[in-house]
Amino acid sequence: MTQFMGTIFCLFLASIVHAGDLRVDGRLIAKVEDNGEVRSSGKLVGKFENDGDVRANGRLEGKIEQDGSIRKGGRLLLKVSSTGEVRENGKLVGKIENDGDVRRDGRLVARGAGIDRRRLAVLMFTDMIPWR
Repeated sequence: MTQFMGTIFCLFLASIVHAGDLRVDGRLIAKVEDNGEVRSSGKLVGKFENDGDVRANGRLEGKIEQDGSIRKGGRLLLKVSSTGEVRENGKLVGKIENDGDVRRDGRLVARGAGIDRRRLAVLMFTDMIPWR
């Protein structure tokens, strides 16, 4: 019976947090759709293309490379490792956990349920997409 109740509780939690949600202090701040569109308060603010391009207001703002590098104008901004560490100029600026928790200096600053780590790093550690 305990395992059954645990399963029901997990299904309940999964129904609360929608895939692609970015939450800060429990509030829904932005949503990343399946097609890569980023919406804040229902308004389209950016788009992640399949080839790694990051667009805001139709303009190319940067690129996400296959190795986890995030570039703007050809210049390396961030590097996201396979373990979720986010580095800027070699210095650790944050960590993205497997469950989507974003941490800065060990503090939980946001939750990005269902969002890819590299896309979440673009949203949280750069100003390419103006969702704030």
